[in-house]
Amino acid sequence: MAEADAVLRAALVDVRWQVCARPSASPACHEPPGPSEVLLVVRAGTACDDTQVTLGEAMVGRRADGVLATVYVDCVTRLARQTGADVGVLLGRVAAHELGHLMIRRHSAHARRGLMRPTWTRDEVRRNRAADWAFTAADAAAMRQPHRT
Repeated sequence: MAEADAVLRAALVDVRWQVCARPSASPACHEPPGPSEVLLVVRAGTACDDTQVTLGEAMVGRRADGVLATVYVDCVTRLARQTGADVGVLLGRVAAHELGHLMIRRHSAHARRGLMRPTWTRDEVRRNRAADWAFTAADAAAMRQPHRT
């Protein structure tokens, strides 16, 4: 969460996390998300193989509510091991990418460069260039646009 928080804040996105893991889930976890809230699920138990390149998914609703992002922790962990990357940092980057889809409000919000590019190669993960793991100025501006219902 710290890496996702840092990447999102660098794009001037205000982040407040509400952890809803059992058994210590707060009462707020049982309420539907508000209009400016999005849901992130970190899911374990997803099968990953050499053909599995999906690290996460975003379900973008037509309205400002009903948005969900999922990060596949097993797939991210596998990529991190293959490249020598820090698992927590890579998880945070995947979370920020998927949340970026929700805030831009388009599943097809992929960019040619930066964090929102559609494919992350093993070489890019190994090189770890800062520009590869940040939102572009256009992405950041799109994320800060008010929701349209």
